[in-house]
Amino acid sequence: MVIDANYRTGAFVFYMYMNVIIIYGPIVEVKCRVPSPPIHGDVVNTQVEYPVDDRVEFRCDAGYTLVGAAVWTCRDTGYWDQQCVTCVGPGTHSCDGPFL
Repeated sequence: MVIDANYRTGAFVFYMYMNVIIIYGPIVEVKCRVPSPPIHGDVVNTQVEYPVDDRVEFRCDAGYTLVGAAVWTCRDTGYWDQQCVTCVGPGTHSCDGPFL
């Protein structure tokens, strides 16, 4: 199938194929929520929400070491591709969030 044109509006997607318009909708844009920063750390690039394939980065305060993925990617499910990141310092040994 060859699609001659593809138009996306705020609510619907229109495909034109062999002079026939096919309408799919309503379209819901998937986004991930803002993750909570780890204790003794923060989110580097905070936004209100993150579209699919956007990334968020975490960092730790001075004296703490990041355990887990420093960069998370928003999946098309509306959830992040990672589940836990923590900043480990003296006496810190477990994942303390965020959980999304």
